[in-house]
Amino acid sequence: MRTLSLWMLGLELTHFANNDDDADAVAGSLATVQSGSLQLSPYQGPAIQPYLGRQFGDIDVSIAPAISLRKENATAEDHSSDVVYVRQWRAQGRLWWTPDTTLLGIDVAMATGRAWTDNATVAEGPLQFELAPTLGLRGQLSESLYLVGRARWALAFADGDQSQHLGGAFSVEWNR
Repeated sequence: MRTLSLWMLGLELTHFANNDDDADAVAGSLATVQSGSLQLSPYQGPAIQPYLGRQFGDIDVSIAPAISLRKENATAEDHSSDVVYVRQWRAQGRLWWTPDTTLLGIDVAMATGRAWTDNATVAEGPLQFELAPTLGLRGQLSESLYLVGRARWALAFADGDQSQHLGGAFSVEWNR
């Protein structure tokens, strides 16, 4: 059994992406931006996700915050353009029971986003809530370093819609 109140810091590969951040790209048509038909999806976070937490005996409590800030140009057919700013964020809380090498727990997350030009909001992403039961294994690499692999079944709720998917993650975790 581990001692009380250990700090843990991890870096987790949550999914494979073409780049490190799968925030919505909004560059393109200025007409789309100005018409109000631009849409944002709930932010899924970066492909490599940091997290910070504490251990209380066999219980791990952690948070995994993520934010994407970007600025892109939208261009019209007459070559006029406007700058579109996008901010998307995701916050995930985790409660895991880790009696030995086994990991069993729940992840809870919220995500949304907003796009705007100088003074006008041009799109808002829906507020998404996610609940994900988690099962995994934690292997000790050294006295303070662990490798964690886990599978999660995520149930997501946004704008009255529900979706679900099976996912996973691998992380390297430092405990002190």
